[in-house]
Amino acid sequence: MLRALVEPDSYKRMMKRVSQGSEEPFEASSIRPYVVFYSHVTGTKVHFLPVPIVNGITKTNFDLAAFRLHAHAAFVNNFPTLPIADYDEIHEAMEIGTCGFPLGNFLQE
Repeated sequence: MLRALVEPDSYKRMMKRVSQGSEEPFEASSIRPYVVFYSHVTGTKVHFLPVPIVNGITKTNFDLAAFRLHAHAAFVNNFPTLPIADYDEIHEAMEIGTCGFPLGNFLQE
C-alpha cells in the first residue's frame, strides 16, 4: 500500500535505505490519494469524479476502510453510498461485484 502513496523515485530511495538497515529519518514525496466516483457516460467515454481524501482509517482484519473527503461541487447534498447487504441474504452462486486491490502491490511487480 505504501508504494501507491509515494512518488516512484522516493519509494526506490526509501527501499534502498531500508535494505541497508538505515534508521535515519527519510523524507519522501507523496502522491495524494483520491476516491473516484462514477459520473456518466458520453458515447464510448465513461466519466468519473475524483475527490481528494483528507484522512482515512483502516480495519485490515476486516478489509475495511473509511475516508473523510474534501467537499465536492457535484455532491452538495452528500456523497453517494453503497448499501451493505444483510448477511442472511447472501448465498453461494450469487453474482456480486467488488472493487479493491486484495493482493496489494503483488500484481504490480
